[in-house]
Amino acid sequence: MSIPSSVTSISSPVTSISSLSISRYRHDPLAFEDSIRILVLEPGEYCEPVHCHLVPTRLSDTPIYDAISYVWGTDEPSNEVFICGKKFLIKTNLYNALRRFRHSPKKDGSQKASDHDLQRKLWVDVLCVNQADIPERNQQVQNMKRVYAGARSVLIWLRDSIESDRLAF
Repeated sequence: MSIPSSVTSISSPVTSISSLSISRYRHDPLAFEDSIRILVLEPGEYCEPVHCHLVPTRLSDTPIYDAISYVWGTDEPSNEVFICGKKFLIKTNLYNALRRFRHSPKKDGSQKASDHDLQRKLWVDVLCVNQADIPERNQQVQNMKRVYAGARSVLIWLRDSIESDRLAF
């Protein structure tokens, strides 16, 4: 196979896993200084892919959401989540947290809940803040106290349990 003469160079659009996570899903800009994004986590079983979308809102509108505080870890982002159907890579510990914190589509009892009822509204720093946009990231750091204070609850995630954890209890 020959390369057309109009092609002068070939470059790879992906240089690292961390750049891949930013190049697949692109955040829309936030409109106001008190704007944040809320992650709407779709219901799913633990072993199913993670699907979600981001909704911009203002802290002054007092949105209802839970915030997640978690251990970032040292691994490279390698776990796929789908934001508005587009891939975004995150680290393993956050991936496990999202799988544990989302609601199961199976509801106990005779009533079937709608998918909308089972969606979970969350604020998660690495997903809700455009980490590639330094001015936005700096502005969002200024809002962190208000983000956590305004959350209905703060969910703490250290890691999935392992066998040695039982020794502590």
